[in-house]
Amino acid sequence: MKDLEAMKRVGINRAFIGNIGIDDMPVGKVKIFTPEWWDILHTALKTATRLHIDIGLFNSPGWSQSGGPWVKPGQAMRYLASSQTKVKGPQAFNGVLPKPIDVFQDVRVIAYPVAADYNTSIADLKPRLSSNPQVNGLNNLMDGNEATTITIPRGLPFSFNIAAAQPFTARSLTIIPGHQGFSFSGDVRAKVNGEYTTVKHFAIDRGNTALNVGFAPFGPPVPSAPVRFDVELGFHRKISPHLCLKFSPSCLAAS
Repeated sequence: MKDLEAMKRVGINRAFIGNIGIDDMPVGKVKIFTPEWWDILHTALKTATRLHIDIGLFNSPGWSQSGGPWVKPGQAMRYLASSQTKVKGPQAFNGVLPKPIDVFQDVRVIAYPVAADYNTSIADLKPRLSSNPQVNGLNNLMDGNEATTITIPRGLPFSFNIAAAQPFTARSLTIIPGHQGFSFSGDVRAKVNGEYTTVKHFAIDRGNTALNVGFAPFGPPVPSAPVRFDVELGFHRKISPHLCLKFSPSCLAAS
């Protein structure tokens, strides 16, 4: 009440109430949604009405007032999940598709053709890997194991090159972050008439690893470009990323 009266004296006529936990701030004695908490809220609203102060309530990060075990799956916020079924045609397919997760709501079934080399990898060609500057464990980038990574030197430009014995047609470059926060920018470069040229610039920010920014804080970015390309990644930020790489086949080619 004293806070509201002090606000009124200095001309503040609007306030918002939210319930937010901050790591370096001590927790108060009154727990949210207890009878005492509701009584304090009711008193604050009555006092604000008397003083002609507008009061708003907001959901803070969402879980503080709207989240909890009382929220059933059908009432919760949604995200898209998917499953895949491969069918060799031509044929009429009749079957039960696998569930993407236990509790879900159907959105759409999408059928599309894929190339004969779908799911192949440039790693199948056993390419030669090199980097500048040299780092240990380059083979970790393309060994198919997301748990193995490399560490990029901080604050230095870095290039990573793949040399295969034969052309490889690819759709995209997938960069799978190690589970450590980082940010960087890079370039996909193509060798045209004997010289490299940038065909795709991209930036990746996985610096905030808190789960409240999303259910997959280390989601893999997938830069793509519709040309034949060799790869050179230029890392410009002073954060040491932990990475492994994947190439998906189709409309791009690395040689």
